[in-house]
Amino acid sequence: MTQRVELLKEIDVLQPEYFGEVLDFVVFLQHKARRETVPNGKLYKEPLSKQFAGALQLSDAAYEALQNSLKEGRSEWNRNIF
Repeated sequence: MTQRVELLKEIDVLQPEYFGEVLDFVVFLQHKARRETVPNGKLYKEPLSKQFAGALQLSDAAYEALQNSLKEGRSEWNRNIF
């Protein structure tokens, strides 16, 4: 029996409330396979900046507010509080 047939047989007897978890894991494996493509025989992983670019999908105003918050948080360490 091939692994594909065996996998489909196992999914068929799975309780429906677990289908979401199976789908999440399949998507994870697909993402992992894309990251680990092998150009020129070398293992390749995308830099984190490429993997997560645009992941927040913020509006321009929300992005600007986030950037300001991050800048303020960083500058707190430089403030003289005494």
